[in-house]
Amino acid sequence: MNLLAEAQQAAKALDQSVSAQLRTRRLESAKRLFFRLRSYLYDQCKNNAFHHDIYSKIKFQSPDKAGMALITLGPSIDKETTEDHIHFESGSRLSFGITIREVAGSSELVSYRFHHAFTSGHSPAFLRFDLNGEEHSEPLREPRSHLHPGIESVRMPTPVLHPVEILDRVFFAIEASVK
Repeated sequence: MNLLAEAQQAAKALDQSVSAQLRTRRLESAKRLFFRLRSYLYDQCKNNAFHHDIYSKIKFQSPDKAGMALITLGPSIDKETTEDHIHFESGSRLSFGITIREVAGSSELVSYRFHHAFTSGHSPAFLRFDLNGEEHSEPLREPRSHLHPGIESVRMPTPVLHPVEILDRVFFAIEASVK
């Protein structure tokens, strides 16, 4: 087997492992997760003297007939700064979207997109944590769970993180490094 075929096989195995993990990992209900995220963001903004009305920024879309619920903050695709983002003292901004499937009193994480954009001229320009809703046909180039390190076309595989774990990294690691 050649090296490319081995790399493709390993990437496929990694995506299959991520998918298996997601099928067995349970979260709180979608509504409870929404309240948890809203409280987390409220506390972070209050503790860091950010002036944001988190209650108007974070949105919850109740589960549809298929049990899919959405939690969003800011635009789903970050193209420019808006009032809907969380803005940090550093000038950076954050937006995110999370899709959850309700399952008998708990929920499954389906997908997420957390986009942290730095100020103009910063390198990298952004960091984005993505979890795709399904495996891609080319997992070597598009891992199901990945990080964009400031370049749209580059995707580095990552473990699946709980949404609060991603926010922890944004507030306590990424933002702490640019202050």
